[in-house]
Amino acid sequence: LLPDSLKLLPLYTLALIKNTALKSGPDVGPDERSYAQHLLRTMPLNMLIAYIYPRLYALKILAPEYGTMVNGQLILPPVNNLLSQKLDRSGIYLLDNGQYLFLWVGKAAP
Repeated sequence: LLPDSLKLLPLYTLALIKNTALKSGPDVGPDERSYAQHLLRTMPLNMLIAYIYPRLYALKILAPEYGTMVNGQLILPPVNNLLSQKLDRSGIYLLDNGQYLFLWVGKAAP
């Protein structure tokens, strides 16, 4: 059994291997790789975790308290796992990697 602090290490390791900073091959240019390596070295930890393993939010059904501030903290919807099986054709999802926000709208979304 792993301690709680190490339980996500395999997940983050696999995600980091797929990151642009460590990819090799013709699909990643040297400038892009260099920039990604610079980000890995200089980002604050909370942004770095999101950059390595982005957060996926389902936006189809939102509770009224999402997006409000409580005690100085922003209330956000729960984070979904990054699995293609979790994506519903009628859903709307927001992917946050700490640098960019991507909005995915399913073909059957209302």
